[in-house]
Amino acid sequence: ADCTGCTGCRYCADCTGCRYCHGCTDCHGCTDCRYCTGCTGCAGCADCTGCTGCTGCTGCTGCRYCRYCTDCTGCRYCTDCTDCTDCTGCRYCTDTKGAMRWDGELAKALLSINGLRWPISTDGKSIQIGCQHHSVDEWRAFDDRVIARMDLGALDFWKKYKLVVLGLAEVRKNMEEES
Repeated sequence: ADCTGCTGCRYCADCTGCRYCHGCTDCHGCTDCRYCTGCTGCAGCADCTGCTGCTGCTGCTGCRYCRYCTDCTGCRYCTDCTDCTDCTGCRYCTDTKGAMRWDGELAKALLSINGLRWPISTDGKSIQIGCQHHSVDEWRAFDDRVIARMDLGALDFWKKYKLVVLGLAEVRKNMEEES
């Protein structure tokens, strides 16, 4: 289908040649999508802006929570991307030499806990639980309402592991100070 100028599409399976889409959701199987804005859960797009939770995109700007993207700029909280620039809070992103990035910097001596509902990592200054990456001070200050909006079950998780998570961050911070 010729999806030029789509707005608010849902489940656009097998679209081809999409251009200038806006607010689309779960558009898997698209090819040659370009210049989309504010879409969610799409795959294989290029040169998009402000999208969320997409997979395998190229050359996007200001996207959030995407995976396996390449050559993006200014994105946040993405995972397993490569060759991106100026990204923030991205986890497991790599540069052209294959070095892992943490909050835009080279990852160094992260302490992590795996095997829980969400993985936890810290560099002593910030903490990432699942896809939520915030400073230690922000995590300490979040009230129950903020935590509950992060994900289903997040508040129960936080109440159960809060002291462990903050303790892990403190241990990592102390390691930095000792070296």
